[in-house]
Formats: sequence, C-alpha cells, structure tokens
Amino acid sequence: MAKKEKPKNEEELRKKVRQKLEQKFREKQERVRGKQAVGAKTEQPRPVDDNLQDLEEQAVHSLLEEEIASRHPEFIKCVNHLSEIRWLTPSELAEDFEFYPVEESRWSRFKQKYFAHKIKDPALLSGMAKMRPQVEDEIKRRLQDYRQKRSQNALSGSNNELENQIYQEEIDRFYRKKKGYKKYKNHLGESRWMTLEEFNNQDEFFEEMLSPKQIFIRRSLVFLAIILLAGLVWYLAGLQRNGEMDKAYLIVKVKQNRGLLYIDKNLAIGFSNDKPYPISAGEHEISLISNGYTTLPKAQIINLSAGDTARLSFQFVKKQLSESGVVNIHSPFASSEIILDGEFQGTLDRSNTLILPPGDHTLSVEKDGYICRPPQRIFKLKAGDTLNLSFAMRPLKTRRSRKSDDKLLNMGLLEVRSNVKEADIYLDGQKTDFQTDYILQRIPFGQHIIRVGKKGYKVYPNERVIRLDKKHKRASVDFTLSSTIRRVTITTVPVKGSIAIDGKAIGEGQVKVPIPLGEHKIDFGPVAHYSKPALKIFKVTEDSPDQLIFKYTLNFSIIFSVGGVQPNSEAGSVNSGYLLNDDRFHSSGQAGPEIRRMKKGGLKYWNLGYAFQYRNPPGRDALVFNFYIPENIDLSEPIYLKIWAYQTKDFYPLVIKGNSYYRIDLNQTRFRRQVKPYYSVAQVDQDHFDRFQINDHLHPGFNRLLIAATKYTTAHVMIWKVAVE
Repeated sequence: MAKKEKPKNEEELRKKVRQKLEQKFREKQERVRGKQAVGAKTEQPRPVDDNLQDLEEQAVHSLLEEEIASRHPEFIKCVNHLSEIRWLTPSELAEDFEFYPVEESRWSRFKQKYFAHKIKDPALLSGMAKMRPQVEDEIKRRLQDYRQKRSQNALSGSNNELENQIYQEEIDRFYRKKKGYKKYKNHLGESRWMTLEEFNNQDEFFEEMLSPKQIFIRRSLVFLAIILLAGLVWYLAGLQRNGEMDKAYLIVKVKQNRGLLYIDKNLAIGFSNDKPYPISAGEHEISLISNGYTTLPKAQIINLSAGDTARLSFQFVKKQLSESGVVNIHSPFASSEIILDGEFQGTLDRSNTLILPPGDHTLSVEKDGYICRPPQRIFKLKAGDTLNLSFAMRPLKTRRSRKSDDKLLNMGLLEVRSNVKEADIYLDGQKTDFQTDYILQRIPFGQHIIRVGKKGYKVYPNERVIRLDKKHKRASVDFTLSSTIRRVTITTVPVKGSIAIDGKAIGEGQVKVPIPLGEHKIDFGPVAHYSKPALKIFKVTEDSPDQLIFKYTLNFSIIFSVGGVQPNSEAGSVNSGYLLNDDRFHSSGQAGPEIRRMKKGGLKYWNLGYAFQYRNPPGRDALVFNFYIPENIDLSEPIYLKIWAYQTKDFYPLVIKGNSYYRIDLNQTRFRRQVKPYYSVAQVDQDHFDRFQINDHLHPGFNRLLIAATKYTTAHVMIWKVAVE
C-alpha cells in the first residue's frame, strides 16, 4: 500500500518553521559570542575621561536608560529588593526573577514627566552626552529583539491547530539533534529547550520533560527496583523470623501519662506510657513533648545493643499562661518540624501552638526536600502576647526546567481569609491544596469564583466573585464560618439508661455527643423497676443548653395478700406464725393468724390477735414477709411500706373495750414498737392504709419484714394487704 503523502501546504509550513528555527538559533549563538567578547574586552583596562573619574558609570547608564526607554511603550519600569531601577521589555522581565514591575499611579507618572528634577551638574551632563550613543544603540537592539520575539510568538500562538502541532514537532526535532539541549516545563505546562547553563540561570522552569524512550527506560528501572526491593523485604522478613534481626526496647514512664514520644525527631506511633516500645539497636535521641508543659530533661541520648531494654523517665512542669506568651505557627506542610532556639519542639501536625516564656526567641520550621522562606524568624515575646508566624516552603531546585513569557504580567494575587482558620479553599469550582488564611499566587487575570468549606460549619456568603486585572492585581475576600454542630452532654439519673438520638443508640448513662443544629428526638431504653422518661423533642441552637438531664422514675412494687404475692412469687414470700415471750418468730400454719372473709365483697384477710389463748403463756399472731430489693434500685429514692390495717371490735375474752395494736420489725430492727391503725373496719378501702418511709432500713438483696400483735393488743387487728413500693 502506497504511503500517504503529506499535504503540500503542510510541507511548506514545516520548511518555513525549520528556516525560522535555524535563523533564531544562529542569532542566539551570535549573541552569546558577542557577550563573551564584550566580557573579554571589559577585562582589559580602558582609558576613562577625566570628567567621569568621580562618577559611577552605572548610575550614568541608569539615568540614560530611564530617559530613553521611558519614551517607548514596550519598556516596563522595574525594581528589585535593593531598590535598583531597570527598564525591561516583557520578554526580558519574564526571564529575570530579580526585578518586578513598579506599580505607579497616574499622579506619579505625571510628576515624573513634568516635574522631574533636572540634572545641572556639568560633569554628569558631559558623561551622559558621551555615553548616550551607546545606550541608544543598546535600547534599539533590545527593541528589535523584543519585536522579533513577539512576531515569533504570534507565529507559535496561531489558532490553527495544525500550525501549532507542526511548530512544536519541528522545535522538538530541531533541538533533539543539538548537543547539550534538554526540554523543560514550568508549573503551567509550558515547555522550552535550554542548555544546562541557561537552566541554572533562570527560576521558572523546574522539571525536565522526558521522551517516550526515556520514560520507558525509567519505568523499567523503577519496576526492576520494586522487584529488588520486594526481594530484599522478603529476605529481611526471613531474617527477622529466624531471630537474626534482634531489636532493643524502650520503656518511658511519666507520672502525668501525657506527651508525644519522638525518637530521632520521628513520632513514635503506638507508644504507651510505662510499656515496652521496640526500637532498632544503636544510638538514639529520645524526647517527650507536651504542649503547655516544659519537659525535664528536654532530651536523652541512649545507646542500646540488640536485646537491651532502656528505662527512661521525664517530668512535666506546667507553663503559667499568665507569665508566658503564645506563638501560632503556620506552614503549608503539617509534617514540618519545629525548631525553637535550636531545639526540636515536635511537628506541626500535633500542635502548631507554642507557649513560651518572655524574651528573645528564634523559630524555624524544617522539611526534607524543601527550603523555608524566611529561613528563620527572630522575635521578642512579652507576657500575654499572641504572635502569628507564617513560613512558606518551596522545593529544592533540581535539574528541571522553567519558561516564562508575557503571561507573567497578566497574573495577580488573591488573599482568602476566614474567622475560623484551616477552611479548604475552592477556586472556580476546584478544590486547591490550601486552607485559610492563605494568599493564592499567579492567578490569571479575569473573573474568578471563590468558596471555602469546613466540615461542621456553614459559610456566609456561599461564594464570592472577584476580578483581577492590570489595575487590580491583588484582591482579598473574607468568609464567616459558624458551627453547625454543638457538643451536648445527656445524662440519665438515678440509673444508667440507654440513650438514642433520632432512633440511633449513642450510649447509656451519660454521653457527650456532637449534635447538628436543628430539631432532634431523644428517646430512652427501659430499665427494670423504673419508668423511662418520655420522648423528648429537643431543638439544638447556638444558644441552647449543652447539659441535659433526664430522670427515670422508680416503679418498684411488691404486694402481699392472702391470695399470694404480686407481681410474681419470685419477688417475695409470706410465712404465718406466732411470737412467744422470747420474741422469736415461730412458723406455724395452724397457730398463726386466722384467715377470714370480709362480709362486704368476700375478700380474705389476716386476723391478728393472741395465739392459742388457752396456753400459758399465750402467743401473739405474727406474719413474716420476705422480699428482694434489686441491685439497680436507688435507695435514695423514697420507698414506702403500706399496710392496709384496720381496728376491729373483735375484743379478747373478758375485755369490755379493747384496742387494736400491731408492731413492725424490719431487718431485725424494731421499726415501730406499737402502731394503732388509723382506719376502722367500717372504712376498708383501697385508699385507706398506714404508710411509712423505710429507705434507711433497706438494703439490696433479701429483706425481712415482721408484723405482729403486741402484748398490749386487746382487740384483733385486720390486715388486708401489705405493699413495699
């Protein structure tokens, strides 16, 4: 099959691109050789005019450059950190990271143009006249270079997709054959071919772009390294199983049971106070850090052999906040190490707040592979002060790439702030890797939508729209965050009952839980012998109470009657019998209280009086009630003994007018020596009974209650029911 021929216009375009690349490359080489020649010439001594001996040649050059370059709109006034002034074209500015554009108001430009200080010094005017041709030629050459680059950029920036593709392909094909050239890219994905010297003299391009062949080779090497590493891990695991890799152990003890353990400035995961922690044999630096406390000693050095166990102890001294200051540290990486006055203070992910004594301090943060800006901060702290110190991080420079053009002039800064820190920042719908408060850099000119978000908070406003342009290169936005969750403590008394919120069980007894703002249902589980609180509808607001207490109502009850025990026979029992003069209870089914029926309703009751009256000494009728108090019963809650006892006119023989009395013993204690029923037989009713509070005489487990006639009883006592509730 015949090979498909390329279109004629594509061949012509490729030829045109190759010619331009060859021409551009030759011009670049000539400029390099010209600079080298100029440099060689400047090394030779040259005569200096007598009128310029006392003047700085650089100052004269700067004055002429400002005078001539300011006439051309292509030049931009720039300044560096030493306040030196230079006039650069946009392409020169893109390749120079020392100078940046000067922001001048219209009034400043007007004063500079019409009211600028005129030079009157004859010597300076003479020197400027002699150097003017040289500076004019230099400005003219720089203008030609910029216009040529701009025309070339117009060619490379064509909207024709085919032309862009051809241009990039020809650039890669052209420079791939040139010795010493490599392709680099910047953070915007733009690429440029440069020599190693050019790469080292710029700061925009940082990463080398690899060809498919190089990528394949590197991936093959990585795959091979993974295989070797897996083999090594397998081998080391075998050695460990065979006991060939012995470890040492470290035991650290602190009384307060607090602090984070660092071994060689690395956090010891899984460390527990006063328990062995495995470490490798050798020398190690051990430190224990707790925010708000001073550790004594600050660090300890140990050297262990395989199988050894070292025991260390630390003490914590609490810092007095009233006599100290607070420093809040901000850095892009939470894993950065904190170095205070030359000593390690932990990592930011554990605490970014330091409580320090008054005085002068030096603070820095460190992270492998990154440079901290600024390298350190020196500050003076007073008691009660709070300082916020921020550090920026940038990767260490590697042999990678950078490129820049006029786009750098069309970028600005955006500062995002919020009242609650560490809220995620979203730019144009995409989540960034930064959190508030932070300044986003190199934001392209135009309209942008900014949002922030943080779990558990609502944000006002939802979003902000900003516009960056040449007049407004910097903007700031503020957001207000309010919590959508409140931590509420819910407690049940006097017993521990299960608690559920919106149908989900969260614990029992007492729980402290985060609850979202809004209306919620709080329900409770059953507890034996108690009535649970009613379902509660609770509205959580920013001002609602954070302590809620709910009471379980005691619902304990045991009822004794002639018919049996309620609620069941396991709750208690009744024994019938009598007492003699020795006051001891004698159980008897025949000699105990007589069981009779009421005339009204036919209900059965016990009739207490004297027992076997024809014996000497006569006995007294008695009833013993055994009942069980469960362990979960709160005996501080009122518990009552109810006795449905009634006076009768069933007098003893030979008694003209008798009295009905009964006694109560509770757990071998004489609770009531003699009680006269409050109601008579004619008043028998469910609501007519004698009541006594008995909490002080009860205990968990089995209890014994005795009700008996007394030696002063001369009329029988009617006992219908007895209840403990």
